[in-house]
Amino acid sequence: FLNIMNEWYLRDLSRKQKTAIRVKGESGKPTTNSAIYGYKKMPGDKYTWHIDEEAAAVVRRIFFLCMQGNGMSAIATILWEEKVLTPSAYKASKGVGVARVSENRYCWEPSAVAAILENVAYIGCTESFKSTRLGFKSKKRIPTAKEMRAYIENAHTPIIDREVWDKVQMIRENKRRPTNSGITSMFSGLLYCADCGGKMYVHRTCNGKRI
Repeated sequence: FLNIMNEWYLRDLSRKQKTAIRVKGESGKPTTNSAIYGYKKMPGDKYTWHIDEEAAAVVRRIFFLCMQGNGMSAIATILWEEKVLTPSAYKASKGVGVARVSENRYCWEPSAVAAILENVAYIGCTESFKSTRLGFKSKKRIPTAKEMRAYIENAHTPIIDREVWDKVQMIRENKRRPTNSGITSMFSGLLYCADCGGKMYVHRTCNGKRI
């Protein structure tokens, strides 16, 4: 009987915590303890994200490189060659606690680049409730459906203009694969067959051999 009462108490406490977090998220306040890469929190103001110009410059460069036609791996390589600190390494250098920092502080992963390009927070929009727990007894989190999330426009100062964001998302939807020659056509990912609707690819030949 005592175990049952304790479980009811924990379940009720979990429900109240979820309600408090949902109210905070729907009001536009961030539900995470720390700001994402490109933003920072100021002392005495834990609910507002302020632009971190040093990191924001890297975010803008990533969007610019994508608009130039560079893929995720190419952008990661450029950042590595330029010795740009990864987000976790940068936060650690500023004294912000992070879960893990890779051995090579300049080794950007393509997935990290993609996460930045797809994050609506960079246009000033707060996206809350991206994941949820299986139950109050479990620490495992699972992603929630898009329609179950809360989006608050103009929640903080944007780093990326809406026009740039829309162009990058269009490029991301029509991903360009690198060719053996290393040359990417300006029409790659944009042309489709008028008869079958299939995506069209550019082919080049040299001495009868496709390149």
